Amino acid sequence: MLLRAKTLKSYSMLASDGELGSLDDFYFDSDTATIRYFVGDTRTWFFGGKVLLSPLSFKEIDRSNERIAVNATKDQIKDSPKPEEHEPITRRYEQQLSSYYGWENYWADNATRRDITGFQAHAPMMPPIFNPEGPREEHDGLKSDEAHASEQQYREDQQLISVEDIKGYKVHTADGEAGKIHDCVIDDEDWKIRYFVVNVGGFFNKELVLVSIDWLNDVSWRDHTITFDLENKRIEDAPEFVSDQPITREDEAALYEHYNRKGYWVDIR
Repeated sequence: MLLRAKTLKSYSMLASDGELGSLDDFYFDSDTATIRYFVGDTRTWFFGGKVLLSPLSFKEIDRSNERIAVNATKDQIKDSPKPEEHEPITRRYEQQLSSYYGWENYWADNATRRDITGFQAHAPMMPPIFNPEGPREEHDGLKSDEAHASEQQYREDQQLISVEDIKGYKVHTADGEAGKIHDCVIDDEDWKIRYFVVNVGGFFNKELVLVSIDWLNDVSWRDHTITFDLENKRIEDAPEFVSDQPITREDEAALYEHYNRKGYWVDIR
């Protein structure tokens, strides 16, 4: 089922022994655009703020009542390693979190990576959709081992991206600016981001359309822009996205027909 991130934030999270709190944000990885962590705001029942929970810990998703059951107690979650406020989620912190809960490290084996449901993914991974620039140090034209290690660590620590941080980014095409990122649409079967919701109408005249994340071409962190391999008019003339209605396969087929692209669900082998 396809859900807006804004809709998912209205879900409540339940530990095995009581309610946890609300959802505050989501982190996705830059290789696959897959949601790796839900950020839970637990300040209603313990002082300490936010916790990170992987979909690997989900026991049940009750879509009709908008609840997610987590396979952990409130005390377990309360005592879990906490992220640093206003700091990126580092690989070291992820390792601590995985070790604490006993989760499998999704990044462990690039050759036989597994998707969020635990099934082995044999298909080649997409190239990283976000490429943050790390520190670059060179000496006599050659990068030192120390500098290389520093850059590698920086890139690993920048692999997770906040959905909230992406909102407001300008959407560019080869022939101009089309709008701004308003939200994203997540597939709750595999927790992959399928679409960005783009506001092509402006601040005072909101008009929302969908653009597949698979058509993303480039991201500039400095300029806060996301560039798609599309014509500006294609985005502006896309079918209107009605946010309070479910997205059906027929809606997706019409969208891909408009963009003259093959649907991601089509078997191309």
